[in-house]
Amino acid sequence: MWYDPRITLSHNCLFNFVVGARSAGKTFNTLTYCCDKFFKAVPDDPFEFAYIRRYRPEMKQTQEHLFDDLVANGYLENCKINTKNNPGLINKKPIVNFFTLSTTAGMVKSVPYPNVKLIVFEEFLVNKGQRYLPNEVDRFLELYVTIARNRDVPVLFLANATSQSNPYFLKFGIRPNGQEFQKIKNSDGSTDILLHTWRDEQQQEERKKSRFGSIIAGTTYEDYAVNNLYWYDDSSFIEKRDPQSTLKFLMYWNGKTYSVWSSLRKGKIWIDSSLNPPSAYTYCFTTDEQKPNYLLARAFKTGGHFRLMQSAQAQGCLYFNDINCKNAWFEMSRLINLT
Repeated sequence: MWYDPRITLSHNCLFNFVVGARSAGKTFNTLTYCCDKFFKAVPDDPFEFAYIRRYRPEMKQTQEHLFDDLVANGYLENCKINTKNNPGLINKKPIVNFFTLSTTAGMVKSVPYPNVKLIVFEEFLVNKGQRYLPNEVDRFLELYVTIARNRDVPVLFLANATSQSNPYFLKFGIRPNGQEFQKIKNSDGSTDILLHTWRDEQQQEERKKSRFGSIIAGTTYEDYAVNNLYWYDDSSFIEKRDPQSTLKFLMYWNGKTYSVWSSLRKGKIWIDSSLNPPSAYTYCFTTDEQKPNYLLARAFKTGGHFRLMQSAQAQGCLYFNDINCKNAWFEMSRLINLT
């Protein structure tokens, strides 16, 4: 009934994206696995793991209490645990190195981590209202190289099923197909990326039969918390654009170009990421992504282009080529406080 990281790692992939329903034991059993490896390691080949969170407040809430659930379940009896500092210790020996992606990605390049055998990225998918970091995947890759150096250190990316439209899936070409184990081919044909969509039918049935299950029955939250469907991904306003529509302008965000099209005949606006046509206007949303002749969107958000977008959305006339375009637009509009 519970997630087992050994099954994920048995596929021998380097980057392992684990997406499952809430309270599936992803964190608990991953930490248990790490402690098992720690206690079984021989003195001349110790085991440590890296633990990553996105923001400092998340890490501050988690770090000191990382092993509390294990202690409460009698797992670390008679062990002296100290995770207030970095690295975290069990019986005065290092077991976990803490990294905050927003602050440490470029600050630890000269520090070696030869004993780190596994990297755990907790909650790599954000919840609604939260934001990814600018160029987040590149930040993670930089941190990975720092930790792993020239070693193949596997990564467990853990998350609840919030949205399949996220920087990691976009970067690595991951398109969930409903299978429990989905290997992603690299450009050379190798398969070093795994998407493990964890589910357990017995657990799903027990949750449906619970009193809370009765309350959320038939809601989108049931799809998320019980059925492990991506919570924020719905098909409303997803529509292929009219081929006779006219290009208005381009938007550049998170390393990807989005084109905006309009059709007076149909009275609709579309956002499309499948094309990168030439345009006199290209807007970017962060100074980090600004290139020559790119307009900074927040300086022009009251101008005609974004007023058109805001009006189309308010009138229910704004459509998206796919779910990635839809979620990207919500992120872009939040960055400039448009919605």
